[in-house]
Amino acid sequence: MSAETDTLDLEIASLGSQLAVVTHRLLVKIREFDQRDGYAPMLFLSMAHYLNYRISLSLPAAREKVRVAHALAALPKIDAAFASGTLSYSKVRALTRIATAEKEEDLLMIAKEVSASALEKIVRGCRRVESLASAEKREETRGLHCFYDDDGMFVMQGRFLPEEGAAILKALDSAPLPKERMAPGKRYADALVHVSEEALSGNRGEGSNADRVQVVVHVDAEVLAHDNIADGRAEIDGAGVSAEVCRRVACDASIVTMTHDRDGNVVDIGRKTRVISTPLRRKLKERDDTCRFPGCTNRFTDGHHIEHWSKGGATTLENLVSLCRRHHRFVHEHGFAVKRDARGFIMFKDPRGRVIANAPATLPASTYSPSAAAEMPIPTHSVVPVREVVNAMTARPR
Repeated sequence: MSAETDTLDLEIASLGSQLAVVTHRLLVKIREFDQRDGYAPMLFLSMAHYLNYRISLSLPAAREKVRVAHALAALPKIDAAFASGTLSYSKVRALTRIATAEKEEDLLMIAKEVSASALEKIVRGCRRVESLASAEKREETRGLHCFYDDDGMFVMQGRFLPEEGAAILKALDSAPLPKERMAPGKRYADALVHVSEEALSGNRGEGSNADRVQVVVHVDAEVLAHDNIADGRAEIDGAGVSAEVCRRVACDASIVTMTHDRDGNVVDIGRKTRVISTPLRRKLKERDDTCRFPGCTNRFTDGHHIEHWSKGGATTLENLVSLCRRHHRFVHEHGFAVKRDARGFIMFKDPRGRVIANAPATLPASTYSPSAAAEMPIPTHSVVPVREVVNAMTARPR
């Protein structure tokens, strides 16, 4: 190679090392932010959703960054090599899939001698061998146990084969609920109940949750239309609730008007009508697809009236916006607001009145110089027998 080509080669290698160092710093910050639940006050469903919004990572890439960030906390040797720029992110990502405290040092030695693609093959081989070795044990422990706990809670404990687990997760993931939450177990609990109710009812139609689960809210028209009405009925199953809770439920629900006499006796019951008709719901779904709150990707949504119908707001596409249950609650009951600006664009504000941008402003990149030497040797590539490495790594101790 010419001197100019040699220089370009060294610059690429040096920049690759710098990229590893900066990526390590990013993962450390991601782990710290996640441990502090920093995304929660911003109403993001998960750390991955925050990264998707804040630094424009795709959700799969963001979830992988979060996984690797937490895995490195238990792998100090690999973490140190990554921090110094010795290992690339691609190699670290592969290592964290199989590395343990006992295997870490051996895996680190291998990773330094092979390419990223060869390391991926080694990792896949190790995982496949370990999986086959434990197949018999998995079959013996397969089962599902259901019982009621002392406090009356229904408890399920189960172990399933991989293909059975994949089918179960597919069914749960197909439920139109948030993919992630601060407590992921609650999401799967909600999904299991949802799938069970769907199976029992045979309901596969369109519509909001109001079509599947009926919650009866008793509220006086005056309470629904005004904030300062002290007297009046507003309750769910006999428990008193605020006017805003009633408005949230009534945003996208079936309404039955009942007329009472002075003694509280029912003298007339009107027909049951949907606030948002099925054709209008289809148009709303086609326009919004997901929850419109910035950074949210939830497809299980309610139709929210920007100006509530009880206060004169029209049930039209222009006055509706799709919100998931979580953000619907925050808009009605936690001080957040949704309006249309002068251009007709939907705009969200936090409780302080600050506009929540659909995408945050990009910060200027800063120059970072790692402590690594300015000049790096031209790398040499050794040929490593992948099968022998896999056999050595998965060999059982005698």
